[in-house]
Amino acid sequence: MDGADDFLGLSGPGVLKPKMLKAMGETPLVLALANPTPEIMPEEAKSVRPDAIICTGRSDYPNQVNNVLCFPSSFAARWMLGRQRSTSPILIGRPAVIEQRVARFGLTLDPSRDFEIINPEDDPRYRDYVALFHSLVGRSGVTPETARSVVRTNTTVIGALAVKRREADGLICGLQGRYTKHLRHIRSIIGSSEDVVEEPDANEGC
Repeated sequence: MDGADDFLGLSGPGVLKPKMLKAMGETPLVLALANPTPEIMPEEAKSVRPDAIICTGRSDYPNQVNNVLCFPSSFAARWMLGRQRSTSPILIGRPAVIEQRVARFGLTLDPSRDFEIINPEDDPRYRDYVALFHSLVGRSGVTPETARSVVRTNTTVIGALAVKRREADGLICGLQGRYTKHLRHIRSIIGSSEDVVEEPDANEGC
């Protein structure tokens, strides 16, 4: 790290030590994108290198950059697949937000032609999704009210339900939050193949 100008981390918490940051070049750019705990906390980085430019993947800190770095490539991939007609992508989110991001990245995507939208706030399948979700996880203590709230707010659950109902062939998720939480939802909704040996979830119940 001696004299380095940039650090890009997508690894784990505490990987970038203060002494390593101190050895970097003038005004270093630090992209500590591990989530939820970055490679170095912004407060610690600033205490060691006040001149550093610190970016994270967390929405509760300034300079959250993971969305800016990931969404253009993600949208471009969907655009290419749609053009090749090899698949029909489904985006989960509010239509207005999706339209803003499409415009921001300069893509010529049309939801009526290039992809489908599942709007968590207003989708005709909402009740069916809730009923299916509750039927799958109700025995785990999930109440109907909780099921309604989760299906309204959790995009991983919504996507997994779409796969379960065979409305989608696959799912890309996990941009934010713990890997184990996303995996837990997918296991409870989609399940695993018979030949998959599942490791115990060390964070079960968190």
